[in-house]
Amino acid sequence: MKPESVQRHLSSLDRDNICKNMIPIGSRHNNKDAPSVGSWNVWDGLVHVANAHNGVLAPIIGASGPPSFYADENEGATNSGYDTDHKSFRSLCRIITGQQLAGSAAVAIYKRLLSIMGSSLDNPYGLTPESILAIADMDCGENHVIEEKLRKPAGLSNAKIRSIIDLSRHYKCGNLSDSFLFDNQITIDVLRDKLCQVKGLGPWSCDMFLIFHAHKPDILPLGDLAVRKGTAKLFGVKGSGKNGALCEKKDLAMLTRIHEPFAPYRSLSTYYMWRCADTKAFNAS
Repeated sequence: MKPESVQRHLSSLDRDNICKNMIPIGSRHNNKDAPSVGSWNVWDGLVHVANAHNGVLAPIIGASGPPSFYADENEGATNSGYDTDHKSFRSLCRIITGQQLAGSAAVAIYKRLLSIMGSSLDNPYGLTPESILAIADMDCGENHVIEEKLRKPAGLSNAKIRSIIDLSRHYKCGNLSDSFLFDNQITIDVLRDKLCQVKGLGPWSCDMFLIFHAHKPDILPLGDLAVRKGTAKLFGVKGSGKNGALCEKKDLAMLTRIHEPFAPYRSLSTYYMWRCADTKAFNAS
């Protein structure tokens, strides 16, 4: 695609609004004139991804717009509130409750968990490590209290409730905190290693947190089926899986090579792979 064609697709986006509401990501401040060390600019990322691979993603970016989840970046953005507000804890609880569930079911379960803590989606602040452990620690090892006051009312599986309790203990002992997980000086490998120490948090869950909540710019979750489906559809490639499906392990080298031009903004290209996997959105673009 010619550069002028890429620019035509980008012209459909509201650049000023994107720059006002979505930059700088990761720096945890509202002043766009402030130094952007450790941060990144969503508009620059969109331009880079739109031009990569001869502009193959430009029509989809123009039709879909920027990922909306970056717009909430400034929520709880002051450093003073990190360890008390537990934004990252709630985000991880939401990921755990939603594992292997469709969107509406995942939201319903998470809302039940919030309700137990006297909270809601609009006011989630009662869901903290302390509130979870206040119930869990009443149990004396017999699980009756956890079962009746936490697992059953929330509709969680045994594995998920164990994961949330273990996550709470990691926060209580200081292994995890907002200040650690939102620190731009901490490497991705270190973040993944810490997160994967929590029962029930695997690579996919870690990647979802890093993309949607820590807003890291260059995450490529090849373990995500929709990312592989979108890649296959967009680039017309077949893999080693059943019926030519792309396989995370067997086709790793090919997948990595295909996505390399999108670096260092593969979190953005990942979002548009999801859009490609959505047939209606892909055809519309």
